[in-house]
Amino acid sequence: MDLHDRLARITKAVEQLEMDKVLQRDEIRSLNAQARSYQSEISLLSRKVQEMEAQARQDAPVTTVGRQVRLRYLEQHRKRMGRPRERVDYDRINCGNRAAHRGRPVVDALLCLTDSVHYDEVYIDLYGITPLVMKEMMDVPEVVEVVGFRASLQRELMKAFKEDKNLEQCHSALQDCYDGIVAEKKA
Repeated sequence: MDLHDRLARITKAVEQLEMDKVLQRDEIRSLNAQARSYQSEISLLSRKVQEMEAQARQDAPVTTVGRQVRLRYLEQHRKRMGRPRERVDYDRINCGNRAAHRGRPVVDALLCLTDSVHYDEVYIDLYGITPLVMKEMMDVPEVVEVVGFRASLQRELMKAFKEDKNLEQCHSALQDCYDGIVAEKKA
């Protein structure tokens, strides 16, 4: 019986090893499936990160202008508080003034191309090109500078017309005439 018991124990141990082998194979398959799932999730997250980085690069001009305007606001408030020991940063104020009051063709184009505002006609009147063209050309500094300069000139002309009533009336009449011609062509 001793030999028979040993054989039974060995058989039982072999069966247990085979069962452990099956369980380990299942565990390996499960871990491989989990690894593939994680790799898929990593790929998806990597694509999302790339999209977000591209969006951040596109939004950089808007962010810069917004930051400059907000820093100007804070610096002016600090100035009004009368902080005698701290030097007022007039460069920051001037930079914010330029950001708020000068033509910013790239920023304005990006704003016009979002779903929040539809000022294409205003943009074209101000800058002389469409927002889409500006978005395509935003990497060409000369184009951005010329288009921005055109908008600044446009603003200065409007300011001059507002100061002189006669010029303002002539400009208004000319604008009405132009609007009439455009309306006729559309009809």
